[in-house]
Amino acid sequence: MRDVFPEYFPPTAKDFDELWESSLVCFDANVLLHVLRFKQSSSNEIMEVIQDLGDRTWVPHQAAKEFLKNRHTVFLGLTTPYAELERKLDDLLEAFLKQIGDVEKKHREHPSLDFNSMKFEARKSIEGLRKKIQKSQKKHPTVGYADQLVERLSDLFSGKVGREPSDQQRLDWEKEAKERYAKKVPPGYMDQDKPDGGYGDLFVWKQMIEKAKDAGRSIIYVTDDTKEDWWHRVQGQTIGPRPELREEFGRESGQGFFMYTLSNYLTQTNERGSKVSAAAIQEAEAEAMRSNRLRVFLPTLSADELTNYPSEQIAKIIANTNFNYKSAAKALLASKQLIYPQFSQEARWQEQFKSVFADYARSIAAINAVSGVSNSPEISTDETDSDDSGPEPE
Repeated sequence: MRDVFPEYFPPTAKDFDELWESSLVCFDANVLLHVLRFKQSSSNEIMEVIQDLGDRTWVPHQAAKEFLKNRHTVFLGLTTPYAELERKLDDLLEAFLKQIGDVEKKHREHPSLDFNSMKFEARKSIEGLRKKIQKSQKKHPTVGYADQLVERLSDLFSGKVGREPSDQQRLDWEKEAKERYAKKVPPGYMDQDKPDGGYGDLFVWKQMIEKAKDAGRSIIYVTDDTKEDWWHRVQGQTIGPRPELREEFGRESGQGFFMYTLSNYLTQTNERGSKVSAAAIQEAEAEAMRSNRLRVFLPTLSADELTNYPSEQIAKIIANTNFNYKSAAKALLASKQLIYPQFSQEARWQEQFKSVFADYARSIAAINAVSGVSNSPEISTDETDSDDSGPEPE
């Protein structure tokens, strides 16, 4: 059956060897933007991996445009936690002093408690934390540093960016996107609720097919867009690229196609002789979680326990999380008849919810570990990476 339905079978060891030896490696905007988010050492390692690819690296025109369009938003967004943390400290101190004052009013003549000393220690502790925040802020990379990273990436991809589609080609692709999205033909339909119609993924897809056909080479696509319109999932487990994508790519270009998240790609490069540090791979895993809106602080629960997690707590998590999967969030709550009952009968949202929530259950341990990995804030990338959410494929 493999000869008739190769898209439903994983590539053989020989196929993988050929892919890694001769295919073009294409990078999505979300991966390039990670370079701006990462620690300097990890960013350097990733750029060295790209450099080692030489002429085998390539970036679709749409991905390059999204990267450049959003680079300042992403990098400058990393500066926001400093002022936010100082405000939180002020709120914390004010609330704590009030609570001490309330107790003090009831027990002014207490023989053992020194309320003034408590207030002094509270102010001293908060001030110590404030100084640490300000010290970290002084060490924060400058915009000039970010510009240097962008220039280096620009040099690495010099002459390796896809050509811009014509106006007519864009119109044709947009028309096709509407037809595909209505039928849930991947990729891109998970972005159809975006203000711009969510055409970015399909543009990237069309440009990769075009490149593979022109160059006569297969493509490895490195992306941290892990939504279901790219990845084939079964019961919460990510199997690999959607079979429909592999079939269409082969049919239209005559070439092979495979996908990796950045962390998995770096892991594979290590297994094939490169030397990428565990710290860089861990940071890639952590950033994928945050960029895909999975940075939520749920307790460590089993899948069954998580399924029964109180709706009120889920609502609070969604309310306090940079969570762009709005339809999934609404479906989640709708399934419990809590806040959005009007969505409970909409199959599209229910289906999306089931997939995302299953991924939550599978990712809880990783999320808890990730929460302390990096000091980077959560960044909204609505207009960036053609991506919104999902788990890391295995």
